Amino acid sequence: KIACHADGNLFIVGCVSGQGNEDEDHSIIGDMSAGNVVRFLTNTFDEIHRVDLDPFETITSLVSCRLVNRATNTTSSDSSASMYTSHSGSRPYIIVGTAYAIPNEDEPSMGRLLVFETTNLVTNRSNDGGEMDSGGGTLNTTVRQITQLVTRGAVYSICPFLDGSILATVNSRTNLYHLHDVDNVYELQADRAYHHGHVLSLCVKSLDNTAIVGDLMRSVSVLDYVQADGTNTLREVSRDFNPNFTTAIEILSPHVFLGSETFNNIFSLQRNVNAATEEGRCRLENKGEYYLGEMVNKFVRGSLVGDNTNSSMDIASVVLGSRTLYATVDGSIGSVLGMDRATFVFFNTLQHSIVHTIPAVGGLDHGHFRSFKAERRSHPCR
Repeated sequence: KIACHADGNLFIVGCVSGQGNEDEDHSIIGDMSAGNVVRFLTNTFDEIHRVDLDPFETITSLVSCRLVNRATNTTSSDSSASMYTSHSGSRPYIIVGTAYAIPNEDEPSMGRLLVFETTNLVTNRSNDGGEMDSGGGTLNTTVRQITQLVTRGAVYSICPFLDGSILATVNSRTNLYHLHDVDNVYELQADRAYHHGHVLSLCVKSLDNTAIVGDLMRSVSVLDYVQADGTNTLREVSRDFNPNFTTAIEILSPHVFLGSETFNNIFSLQRNVNAATEEGRCRLENKGEYYLGEMVNKFVRGSLVGDNTNSSMDIASVVLGSRTLYATVDGSIGSVLGMDRATFVFFNTLQHSIVHTIPAVGGLDHGHFRSFKAERRSHPCR
């Protein structure tokens, strides 16, 4: 796992610790009981901090995001006690999700959420490990763990959510967490809002008060965060009823989602909030299917080149110039581009012309090769 923490100019890398052993086939086998290591590196790849995890503990998720610190102070007297809460502005934090891979356990029964903060100090004189800032001084970054929370399962995915909180998928649950400062002691506390309706919640992404969850066996679900009558709930409002074994997801727009599955396909889904029937509103409509040939394990909004268009990569939208990167388990990196209707028609016509003009290598039909193929269904690509 790897993440970039821009506020501290850091790369956070999760890796396997211990010495690998070479077996008879000359392959390296790591000692899983040795635990994992979280390393904090500057942009010159100097290590400034290291966290050794517990035996059998593995890193399952890693994210850099901003959280709102909900400061809670208590005052007490001989006869009564009172408590008041204030919300400070958001600050950048690094959050690591782990799981304990205990032998003979069918699924992890315990994990942890670790929260780290960074502090940047500019000095006039260069020190070892320091980095020169724009003002001529030396920028020294320190890292410290401020809190942790033990979870009842593996923390497979973490994403920032509404009002400076985070969503985390723990085994089959999707939980909401807030950072609290109780009398100057940090605590990560679970909200009463959660969702428990999946087999294995592998990934989660959010936009405003909506989240999508990718289930390893039940495709993609859409959750809405609802606040009513003093009660907070995460409610499933729509889902894909196709049996996709989801590996990665991304939100392209408030009602269009992108996913990948274990048979090396990618697919797009659309939520029809204006459907006339409740059944139509609860069903995600499959709008696109494509055989990529490699299994995608990560989607992220971004580009491999500088942005020379008027579109913003930080805003989820499917417009001309919008870009979504993907990475595969084979080491490939690709891009999904947004284009208008005229551009799509041009490239689609060009593709058909090439197919009919240039013979395919080995006689392999392009349309057949790119058809969506899963365990029990097959569809032409669209």
